Amino acid sequence: MIQDLASVIVLNWNGRQHLQRCLSSLGSQRYQPCEIILVDNGSSDGSADYVEAEFPSVRVIRLQTNTGFCAGNNLGIRESRGEYVALINNDTEADPAWLAESIEALGANPEAGFTACRIRLFGDRSRLDTAGDLFFSSGYPGKRGSLRHDGPEFDRNEWVFGASAAAAVYRRSMLDAIGLLDEDFFNNMEDVDLSFRAQLNGYRCLYVSSAIVYHKVGATLGTPTNSAGNQYQAHRNHWYVLIKNLPPSLWLRYLGDILGAEALVFVSAIRNGRQDVFLRARADVFRALPLLLTKRKQIQQTRCVPPSYIDSIIRKGWYVHRLAERREERQQANRG
Repeated sequence: MIQDLASVIVLNWNGRQHLQRCLSSLGSQRYQPCEIILVDNGSSDGSADYVEAEFPSVRVIRLQTNTGFCAGNNLGIRESRGEYVALINNDTEADPAWLAESIEALGANPEAGFTACRIRLFGDRSRLDTAGDLFFSSGYPGKRGSLRHDGPEFDRNEWVFGASAAAAVYRRSMLDAIGLLDEDFFNNMEDVDLSFRAQLNGYRCLYVSSAIVYHKVGATLGTPTNSAGNQYQAHRNHWYVLIKNLPPSLWLRYLGDILGAEALVFVSAIRNGRQDVFLRARADVFRALPLLLTKRKQIQQTRCVPPSYIDSIIRKGWYVHRLAERREERQQANRG
């Protein structure tokens, strides 16, 4: 039965104010998972005590320090036993059918290694956070449908590049084959890296329109998404993803797009007074290059799809997409 197949991992860091809604929604799933594991990343707000008192069926793993998004989730995955592993942020509310629809879709599509769901904004449920992840020839990811009105165009299941780890379901067999989240990322774009590695190994990602989650975007991190720390990790991890995963022939094909995006992002950093963050991130990428190249060698040696397939799932037009996202962000801010 489905309820015997799935483990759900919730990572928490000082998110007690989110947990009642999140864990109650998991307790109301149409098909109950075999376990819900909350990994508490060294919280100081009493989160772990609260969960043990109010949600005794949830297994709590307490860590002494904040080990990061990747390490915390990886611990939960290693401690879990389900055939399917669901990751979901603590700042979410899952529709009662979320888990069942995701697992049923995986059962019906054996070529799918993981699923992306229909993630709507928590505070404006007519709008999307994402309907699956995109990846562009510039080397940058994007969110499909980001901040747009949810509508019929997102009502059908589709193959997409990847899934946001804010709410995603993975086959354990896929994770056993490709590895877990790369802990050197700490947080930010770790799910893009995992999606890329999955695609390189022939595991496709299915967007499941009927699997719905509501998300307080950015609340899990506990810091603004535009903070210097988060921007640093985004700048650095963007290059981590590219160096590890992009096949050699596509480096040649996309080099102009990658360098053009690099110039545009640097100009934007200067305008925002964040050029030091940009440069520090690039310097740290250079220092990490030996390790990244070692990881790249292993990933490329085990790749089992041709570069033409990867080319077919990578989008062009990143700049146009980013302009549209910025416009939606400004309009969302004005509405707020």
